[in-house]
Amino acid sequence: PAAVAAADAAQRLAAEITSEQAGSGSVLYVIVDGVVGGVMLLDDALKPQAAATVQQLRGLGVRPILLTGDRSAAARRVARAVGIGEADTHAGLLPADKQRIILAHTWPQDEPRAQDLEQSMLPRAGRGPLVVGFVGDGLNDCPALASAHVGIVLQEVGTQ
Repeated sequence: PAAVAAADAAQRLAAEITSEQAGSGSVLYVIVDGVVGGVMLLDDALKPQAAATVQQLRGLGVRPILLTGDRSAAARRVARAVGIGEADTHAGLLPADKQRIILAHTWPQDEPRAQDLEQSMLPRAGRGPLVVGFVGDGLNDCPALASAHVGIVLQEVGTQ
């Protein structure tokens, strides 16, 4: 009886969760014997110094751009929190997409590598090649990390 009541409550909660309520997180459903036994919402937390770091980089003349495989809602939330504009926020990217964007910034004269990119992503004419750094936190960032002039890996021990 208690287990049935808990499963019923979880089932009702699962039915009520909308993508709006889930926000930028991922909703996981725990299924037990074909019935929703629980619902979990997972979301990334920003490091406390993230916004200050972006502001300091801007002060040094760096243009921060957010490239992520996360959904648009998650990317926009993070970008707003750290002060990156919507035009510099790109979500739903595969590793090859991130690499193509990095290559377009690193070697703008190499048009084949830059094809299919929005014009806003390319350096302004006359500025020449930019020095590009990429900060990544996972294995899927390896192609972009290797393509940048400077690759910085942020990894906690034991997470990948």
